[in-house]
Amino acid sequence: MTDDTDLRIIRELQGEMPLSPDPYGELACKAGCTVEELLLRLTRMRTDGSLKRIGAILRHRNSGFIANGLLVCVLAEEKIEEAGLTLAGYPEVSHCYRRPAYRDWPYNLYAMIHGHSESEVLQIVNRFVREQAVEIYDTLFSTEELKKSSFSL
Repeated sequence: MTDDTDLRIIRELQGEMPLSPDPYGELACKAGCTVEELLLRLTRMRTDGSLKRIGAILRHRNSGFIANGLLVCVLAEEKIEEAGLTLAGYPEVSHCYRRPAYRDWPYNLYAMIHGHSESEVLQIVNRFVREQAVEIYDTLFSTEELKKSSFSL
């Protein structure tokens, strides 16, 4: 059951995460609870499904990365986990995930790769597809940066 403290925690999480050695301590203070209580409440919300995830947004253009390619691959089901872990380990990859394939969109592994140029991103793609023997893939490049936001209370 959600109470006022849960709502304060959720509102704080919807804003900017504090850039500090103790971001959860600062969030707990702003929400009016201890770090231990904050973590217990977040765990409960995650368990009961009221909190899906806590995510970071990379403002890649502010970080000097102007080329951003979404690698989409078709892999056999038994290869996805290992290939995904390999790909997620690349420092240029900000996120990597599995998605269901569809008849008209067969891709089941996705990764956002950031670089200083499209050719730099493609070098990373080529290394991965060569190492993993990926036969069907594409790289979709960003043409503009869209506003990153989610639902807010």
